[in-house]
This record gives sequence, C-alpha cells and structure tokens, in this order.
Amino acid sequence: MKVVLFTGGRGSSVLSKRLVKQKDLSITILINGYDDGASTGAIRRFLGDCLGPSDFRKNALRFAQELRTCEEQAVSLLDKRLGIHLSPVQGREIVRGICGRDFTNVDPAAAGDIAGLTQALGREMHNNIADRLQKFLDFEHAQPDAFAYQDCSLGNLVFAGSFLACDRDFNHAIDDFCGIVGLPNGMIVDVTDGENLILVAIDAKGNYLPREEDIVDSAERSQIEDIFLLPDPLNGRELLEIENMELDASLRRLNSLSRTPRPNPLAISRIKEADLIVYSPGTQHSSLFPSYMTLGIGDAIASNLSAIKIFISNIHEDAEIADASAVHIVRRAVHYLNRKNVQDHPAPALITHYLFNYPKLDTGGVPYITPGNLDVLDDPRPVRIGNYEDGTTGFHDADKTLTPFIETILARDRKDRIAVFMLDTGSSDKVTQSVIQMLQNLESGRDHHIEVYYATDKEIGSTLKANIPLVLHERADAFESDFVREVIDENDYDYVVLFESSGMYHGGDVMKLISALRANSLDVVWGSRRLSVNDIHDSYRLRYQGNPLLGLVSYIGSHMLSLLYLLLYGRYVSDTLSGIRVVRSEIFSLNEFEFNDPAFNQYLLSAILGGKYEILEMPVRFLPQSPQKVKRTTVLEGLKSIFIIFAQRIQWIGRSRR
Repeated sequence: MKVVLFTGGRGSSVLSKRLVKQKDLSITILINGYDDGASTGAIRRFLGDCLGPSDFRKNALRFAQELRTCEEQAVSLLDKRLGIHLSPVQGREIVRGICGRDFTNVDPAAAGDIAGLTQALGREMHNNIADRLQKFLDFEHAQPDAFAYQDCSLGNLVFAGSFLACDRDFNHAIDDFCGIVGLPNGMIVDVTDGENLILVAIDAKGNYLPREEDIVDSAERSQIEDIFLLPDPLNGRELLEIENMELDASLRRLNSLSRTPRPNPLAISRIKEADLIVYSPGTQHSSLFPSYMTLGIGDAIASNLSAIKIFISNIHEDAEIADASAVHIVRRAVHYLNRKNVQDHPAPALITHYLFNYPKLDTGGVPYITPGNLDVLDDPRPVRIGNYEDGTTGFHDADKTLTPFIETILARDRKDRIAVFMLDTGSSDKVTQSVIQMLQNLESGRDHHIEVYYATDKEIGSTLKANIPLVLHERADAFESDFVREVIDENDYDYVVLFESSGMYHGGDVMKLISALRANSLDVVWGSRRLSVNDIHDSYRLRYQGNPLLGLVSYIGSHMLSLLYLLLYGRYVSDTLSGIRVVRSEIFSLNEFEFNDPAFNQYLLSAILGGKYEILEMPVRFLPQSPQKVKRTTVLEGLKSIFIIFAQRIQWIGRSRR
C-alpha cells in the first residue's frame, strides 16, 4: 500500500507516526521548503540560495525516532537548539567542539548537554555529523560576516552542511540528511524541484506580508487573501507600489510577479502511484497551499482515479486561518490545487473524503474550527463530521481518522476467505454436480479464496478432485453446528456460504452471490427464489398439484413471514426460506445457531436484521423437485417460525435496552 502525505513540520505528527508504523505500507511525505522563520530563515539568508530545512529536519528526526533507524543520542543532538544569548564566537566554538569531540574551550553553561550527547555518538554517526558541520564552518569562514548562531537548531546546521556537500542541490541534501539518520531516499520529498522561492501574501486588509514568518505569526490574526511565490524579495520601489495600491490591484501585481514552482519528478510519480493521498492539517497558507500550487501536482492527483484522497481539517484555528470554517479551507485548497483556477479539476477528482472535526464547547482556549455551511459544497456526500480529536489535545486521533481508510485499501488486495458448506447432499453425484456448476462460474469468485466442505456417502473420484481448482474438504457424517463453528474459528474465514445441495439450487449461483461481496461491502447476500418468479411458480405447481388449498396456505404463509420481518425490523425479505445464503462469519461467532433446526433461517435472519447487518437479496435459480425426493417446510413448522420471529424480536429489544 502506497501513501502520500502532504504536510508541514508538526501539523501531521500524530498521523505520520500512525502511518509509518503500519506494516505493508510505504509512505512518502511531501513538503515545501518555504519556511523562513527562526534559524531556518537565518540559514536561508546566510546561504543565499537554499530553501528552509526545518520541516524536513523535523519529519526526518520524528521518523528516525519512531523507526529507531539511528542512535537515540543522534536524534536528541540534532533536535537541540543553541542558546538564545550566544555570540557568534560562542556558537562557533560549540560547533567546533562537536566536530572534534573536544569541548575544552567551550563554556559548559553554554554547551549544556550537547557535550555529553556528542561523546555518546558512535564513530560513524559522529563522523557524518562532524563532516557536515565542518562544511558549514568552512563556508562561514569564507564569508565577510559571521553567522548568528543564537537559537539555531543543530539539525538545521547539519542540513546546511548537507546542502553544501551536495553542491547546493536542495533535494539531494534532503536525501543526504535522511541518510545520516538511517532513513531511505524518497521517504521525505520536496514537492518542488528545489528552486529557492520566497513565500509572500496579502491579507484581507490589503497588508503585504513579505515573509512566511509574517503569514504564520501567532501574534497577528490574519485572514489571508492570497499567497504568492517570488523569485526575489521586492525592492524598495516595488514594495512602495504594492503598499499604495488598492487590494485588487496589488493582487494582480503580485500574481504577475509570482512564479509557479516546478515539480519534483519523484513527487509526481509517487502521487500517481498512491493508494491513499492525505491532505493533513497544519498551517494552510505556508505548509500546504504552496505545495498544492506546484506545477503538475493537481494534475497528478486528479489523474489518479483509484486512490482515496482524504482532506483532514484543522481542529483549532491558526493565526493565518482566523475565523475560517472547514468548508472555507477546503474551497481554498481546491482553488490552489487548480493553481488559482488555471486548471479546472472538479473537487471529487482531487478530494474523495472530507473529515471535519465536530468542535467541542468553547473552553476559553484556542477557538475550534467549525465545519461551516455544507450547502456551499456542490456534493456533501463525501463529508464525514465527527469527534476526531484525541481527548482535548488539539491533535487528531490517528486511528479514528486513518485506520478505516487503511483497512479499506488493504482489503482491496486481500482475498476474502470463504467456506462453502454443502448441506443435504446425500450422494457424491449431488456434490459433484454442485461443484461443477460452481466451476462453470468460477470467474465470479476469482477475488476470493474458497474452500468447500461436504458430506457424502462415497468419495469423489481422485482424478476429478485433482482437476478442481478449489480446496475440497470431505467427510462422511452430516454437518453438526459445533463442527461448523469450529471450522469457521480455526480457519479464520471471513464469510460462510450455506448451500442446500439437494439439487433444487444451482451451484453457479454460489459464485454469483459471492461476487457481490467485494463490490458492495456487504455482510450478507441472500439468495431469493421469489425474485425469479417463474421458478417459484413452477415449484408450487409441482408440489401442490393435488392439493391447491394447501398450496394457497403455503403461498400466503411464506408472504406472511416476509411481512413479519417488514413489520418488526423494517426490512422486507422476499424469501425467508431460501437454501442459499452468504453470511459474514462474525454473525456465527456471536450467535448460537442449530443448523439442523427446521427454523434455522428464522434464527439467522433475526440475528442479521436485529444486528443491523447489511443484507442484499439476489435472484437465484430454483429447480423444483418432487416432495418425495426433498423435505419441505410444513404448515406446523411455518406456524412455529412465526412464533420464533416474534420471540427473537423481543430478545433484540431487550438487548438494545441494556
């Protein structure tokens, strides 16, 4: 299973941890490098042509810690920040101390536990970190001005060294840094080709925000009007022009200056191959929307028609989405995925599911984001509104948000295990005929692993068995309920088929009913003779040709059973006495059925409808036989069935009240 996650630095930490631990799953984290706050901004300005490393560093260290791909001390060291009051000389001495494992000339108070973490590193890890830091020191030495080390992340300095070691190729530097902490190439990917663009914005009041740091500034609640990616900062004249323009004019002017980032080919290919694409929560206008604007990203997403594409809205407001609803954020995301309406991909091609958190009551803290007016969405069917928060943490519960979709995708490739129990066989001829009819419709069951159980008076011929592409289990005695339950539990079957193989039902319909499972995510597929009108009428003529009055009673009685289910459960089942049914094995595990009870179907249907399982009735062929050959339901058994249906309904009412 292949997953692509659009994210920033911290916004998807819970979700990415959930994904990276999933077996049989490969994950690609797509990030942009437009961050320019704190030490990231300092490094970008000092190097001159480098994107921001912080979000790449944060994700790499998080994954390295979760997957234990490197020494714990290395993750701790690379996550350290130098003191906020360090002078350039003090900062440089600490970095030199790390490179040489010698802190003799370093103020212990300034170094903190950096010295201890450095000494604890293994030789190879230390050499890799020291090599990148030394490259940064060599670069600084050649510059006219010193680097401002205060409050700088050591991991960002190592990343800067990777950038220099990779001949100033940002995307190669990502792989280099990830390799240091033991992560494979291509797990964390820049969504762009690495061009050093500058993220700017205009807010709703017309104010120009010249840096990414200004967009996400928590001290200012900004409603962002639009974002832009510039190749260079505005000069003084351009800035003055923008500040003196009306809002519409400034937007047009910045759009004319804005650059559409070129994509990373690896990002495009990963999106096209993905089974699951996740738009994670985060700072939308800095971490996410700029990624969506990249050339070809929206096209690649829209062209992948088989992927599930989930948009997970923020739980709490960020400064840059003040007073925004989840619906508003979705509409802006679609806007940027279409590169500000340059493309015209419809929303369902870009997002298949929306997960909106239902806000709790205002607790006086950061405001919750409300779902908003769902009527604004052209199609609200994909919207899921629920409590997706993990307690009151402000973070999403990863299992609530992702697990159902992961299980759905994994189930696509997993073959359901199905046990077919042939009942009322009596002879090897009947078994053989049923199996051959199943094989004639085998294509319908190709997506499933099917095993057949039967009892017969003598074994089926070995030559025939050797040519049957199904697993056959033969026994001499008729099936007892305990045996069936034991077989289900021991073999971990997903579904059970109960098929009356007396000759009245066609074996090919077993495969037809099974084929309906995968497409419809059903719990039960119920074969109905009544949906095949001619067959059921032929049956009545054959059985009751000498006693039309008894035939009328039987006809009315069978419809009465159907109406009872409609009255008591709100579901009409046309053929309550069917002899061919596909049932999820869970239903057998939770209920004590006696398979040889003449009223077995009524117990089974009561459990299905009372347990609110999804059931589909499908027409099946019916070959009427003489009453001398097969046993039919008697009038007395029919009356008993009515009593059982009422009794079972009372029991289900009692369960629901507990």
